Amino acid sequence: MAQMILEFSKIKISRLKQYQPGDYVFISFPNLEKMKEMHPFSFVDFDFKNRRIVLAIRGDGDFSRQVSKIEIGEKVLIDGPYGTLNKQIIEQTNAKQPLIMLAGGTGVVPLISLVLEYSQKREIYFIWTVSREDQLVYREMLLQLSKNQKNFHYFESIHRLNSEKLLNILKTPILENSYYLLSGSNIMMLGYKTLLRKCGIHSKNVYYEKFSF
Repeated sequence: MAQMILEFSKIKISRLKQYQPGDYVFISFPNLEKMKEMHPFSFVDFDFKNRRIVLAIRGDGDFSRQVSKIEIGEKVLIDGPYGTLNKQIIEQTNAKQPLIMLAGGTGVVPLISLVLEYSQKREIYFIWTVSREDQLVYREMLLQLSKNQKNFHYFESIHRLNSEKLLNILKTPILENSYYLLSGSNIMMLGYKTLLRKCGIHSKNVYYEKFSF
């Protein structure tokens, strides 16, 4: 996984204020061959003061594999931001309700930006599932955050969760009285929604963004 820092050369303050944790943008590089088409990426962090966003990009496709070869100063076009994860938190009627964030693989990226925003304000239980341990590239950062913030609780699982694993991580009262944010592949999120329903969690307390690209 590579991180890319994008710095705005010209942007209105009103547009900057549209950026919310959990959002994603489409980017393209108009001067580079095979990189002129827009591709979506979530950002790990947004630096309002310095007008920068930090993207996390895994080299799975042709476009993302070229990212590490891009030179500093290359022109990039940005379309966005888009996203509804932060809106779901803001619109919760019970602001004291704990948040349980379930991340699968690179789905961790938008949730990290939410954690950075809310770890001092809300009780957060963060569970990251991956297929291999070497994919836990943000492990140290999340572990350190859990040490520094008493409201933030970090857990990880190699391979996907099942009801037994989930109940071993969190006690039933926490599971039943929290609001859930899921992030990952569509298949993973549908699977976890089914798992939560089997554990007695009402669908009104579960939210995820379905991606069609």
